[in-house]
Amino acid sequence: MRFASITFLAFLFFSFVAQAFDVPQNTNNRVLDLAGIIDDAAETELRATLQAYDDKTSNEIAVATFPSLQGESIESVSIQIAEAWKLGDKQKDNGVLLTVFTNDRKMRIGVGYGLEGVLTDALTDQIIRGILTPAFKKKQYAQGIQDAVDAMILAIDGQPFTGKNYYIPEDQSEKLAANVIEFISAFIFVLFIIVVSALTKRKNIGTHGVSNGWSSGSWDSSSSWDSGSSFGGGGSFGGGGSSGSW
Repeated sequence: MRFASITFLAFLFFSFVAQAFDVPQNTNNRVLDLAGIIDDAAETELRATLQAYDDKTSNEIAVATFPSLQGESIESVSIQIAEAWKLGDKQKDNGVLLTVFTNDRKMRIGVGYGLEGVLTDALTDQIIRGILTPAFKKKQYAQGIQDAVDAMILAIDGQPFTGKNYYIPEDQSEKLAANVIEFISAFIFVLFIIVVSALTKRKNIGTHGVSNGWSSGSWDSSSSWDSGSSFGGGGSFGGGGSSGSW
């Protein structure tokens, strides 16, 4: 959507102007735990998983945790880190970055251009809501991160999600309520269109009235919606991925 694209570009603009967030150097160990939420054993296992997957596929997944966003948006910070670390192959753009900010209680999965087709926004959102959020609420940070990495690898490889309840939201009633509200809203909208159309024909308003749908002050799909827009401003990472909080 055009609004989302403009918003994301605004995040990038202010991040480059202010540069409030201090991006650490890439230590090439694929896991940077500055927030101290991953114990040594779990970090060793996670690093081994990421290294083995890189060796096998060349897909680079990195995990970084920090205490704070330092006043910046998580989208802009994620981009700054991904670009500074140059994750993924230059030709394939196949990097993924999971960032966690404990004081802000926020996380993001950023996806390189080359993997956006398999690790979609919908999938990363489900990983955040169904895996990371429930685990983080229980303070099971290391387990949540490991499970999220496992789910990302399965998604990239196109394998079925078996063995664990991946992508199951904590409260199914919330999802059901959202679907019901969406259905009712759509029904009311369609009903409104039908009523407006019927009144228009009945009154036979003509050229100075409502003769072809919306009036000039209404939403114009051709100018307010651009389905072909993308988030990113170039490089190996754009706006692919999802953000969440717990």
